[in-house]
Amino acid sequence: MSFVLTGLGGSAMRYVLDKMLVTAAGPVGVISGINVGCHGGRAGFALHGTKQPVFILIRTGPERHLQSYKADGAQALSQEIRALCPGLLERFLEDSTGF
Repeated sequence: MSFVLTGLGGSAMRYVLDKMLVTAAGPVGVISGINVGCHGGRAGFALHGTKQPVFILIRTGPERHLQSYKADGAQALSQEIRALCPGLLERFLEDSTGF
């Protein structure tokens, strides 16, 4: 993971598509949110970060239909995923073709 510190006292959220898993049911992808923060003063600074799953994407059946869920298990709409993480849903669909 790489990031650029633009100023102390802030944090930035970004989203990544983790490595796809191939299961008997079909390909599974996880979109995770990464939050990196930096706080400091005259004596120095401290970095902190978290990574947690936000969406779980599954392609199942012979037609490889997409099922998408939020981390709490509730169904997620494609529009929600596209709005929060532009391009990541399309990347999963492209990468999971052929499994």
